[in-house]
Amino acid sequence: MLPHHLALARLNAALQRFRDDMRGSLSVEAVLILPVLMWAYLASLVWFDAFRTDNTNVKAAYAISDALSRQTAVVTPEDLDGLRDLFAFLSNARNAAEVRISSLWLDPDTMEPGIIWSYGTGPLPAMTLTDLQQMADVVPVIPPGDTVIFVETVLAYEPPINVGLRPRVFTNQIPARPRFVPQVLFSEQLVVHDLSSDLWNLHQEDFLDTAG
Repeated sequence: MLPHHLALARLNAALQRFRDDMRGSLSVEAVLILPVLMWAYLASLVWFDAFRTDNTNVKAAYAISDALSRQTAVVTPEDLDGLRDLFAFLSNARNAAEVRISSLWLDPDTMEPGIIWSYGTGPLPAMTLTDLQQMADVVPVIPPGDTVIFVETVLAYEPPINVGLRPRVFTNQIPARPRFVPQVLFSEQLVVHDLSSDLWNLHQEDFLDTAG
């Protein structure tokens, strides 16, 4: 049996050799760091996909708005459903994609933005005055006798890989003035407002004073 001090010396020497032995260190480091590198790589792809989807969604929303602003004929629910399909195609939607289109004007009775007609695709309801009031910060100033086509898009996004980014919904609100007609007419609207009536002349000066 070795003396106590010799046993401790041998144990100390073995521990020093183990400490100084560099064989296999690269493999151990790779095992430790590889999962982190893989997560970082996948996370960068998912975040890029999310930003790309949001950017494409904005461009598709503007395309829908521009197409409607050039409309001169009466639009039907089928036309607007077709624009929803076009939006889904342009945005490369993998999940739910819907649009709500509204025609807004300046109500001469209240001198506040009002709704001429509104149509939502799928589960989206038509815009109400409460909805319009809640979006007052994004609705532009509407001059008397003018209208605005207000396009809202909703695109559900779910990350292809779970890296900590939660599913979300991308929304856009795009206003556009009709280019060739005073207002875009909808086949289902109940009232066609006379935007050139004498009532506007009574408010024209008040509006210009307010806007100025």
